[in-house]
Amino acid sequence: MKVLRQARVDDLDDLYQLSLSASLGVTNLPQNLDLLKGKLLKAEESFQKEVQRASDEIYIFSLEDFESGKVVGTSSIIAASPSGYPMPYFKRISEKSEELAIPHLKEIDTLQIHPPKSRQSELCGLFLDANFRQHGAGKLLSLGRLAYLADHLKRFKQNLFADLRGVINKEGECLFWNAILRYFCPVTFEEAIQLYIFEPEQFAKMLPKHSIYVALLPKEAQELIGAVHKHTRPALDMLSEEGFSLTNEIHPLDGGPKLMANLRQIHSIQNSSVARVDSFEDLPDDDRLLSTTQGPFYACLGSIKSNGEGKVLLPHFAKEALHIKEGDLIRYL
Repeated sequence: MKVLRQARVDDLDDLYQLSLSASLGVTNLPQNLDLLKGKLLKAEESFQKEVQRASDEIYIFSLEDFESGKVVGTSSIIAASPSGYPMPYFKRISEKSEELAIPHLKEIDTLQIHPPKSRQSELCGLFLDANFRQHGAGKLLSLGRLAYLADHLKRFKQNLFADLRGVINKEGECLFWNAILRYFCPVTFEEAIQLYIFEPEQFAKMLPKHSIYVALLPKEAQELIGAVHKHTRPALDMLSEEGFSLTNEIHPLDGGPKLMANLRQIHSIQNSSVARVDSFEDLPDDDRLLSTTQGPFYACLGSIKSNGEGKVLLPHFAKEALHIKEGDLIRYL
């Protein structure tokens, strides 16, 4: 059984081992103990903080294998994008060209750097140990944090976005980087990731100030604009089902797409319900999302059954997994 819960500083060793197994381009799981510890300390503070409006909070979740106690996955929510020097994005913009008497392109696509117009909340940092990518673990890791959102709307901005990893080949090369930004910052893609993580403001200032004509890029690079890494395709499908839409914004590091949704229109927030627990019973297996609504956050997958009187029955393991008792409120989807 797997349980999603608030991350703790004592998860540091497990999360660091996860970071070492992550493939290139997973920027929200740094392979740096000090940086990772700082994120966990910030997350602990954020969960405990009384919040009236979203600021610089970060909420990190750990997926725990209940039998072994080992953390096998993680996901995060950033309450609001940085206010000091937010990371700009490329926008792919099509412009109609002037009518001419000679052969010419009817529309010209360009990539233009644009800073975000407003601060937004971000879904990020999802990574799951390859040995546990089954039995609904990915669903719990991804959708479980949406259950937390549903019960803490005031902690987040109205709009929620997700950056999806772009295409990186098995040699660790990103053709998007090589075709564009390597000419502005002559380092390898692996070195660029480190700059993006540790020097984000300098990275942002390095980005090209003028339009880049897509037609001048190598065909291989053109095809990767807004494309996702093969391991990220399930995340794209799941977010699309939740009501996220592709934008015309492209991540400047790897060319991956940016998706956006209005917080209150996300499927799991709109369609989840809250009920009081009547009792714990022997129930058939199911993969419904169950989560706490108050106090420390816990979520798991399991069965749920109405008792016909406005309360619900849960399987026995949910009592221990969610740290709940009869009479407590739970959210379910």
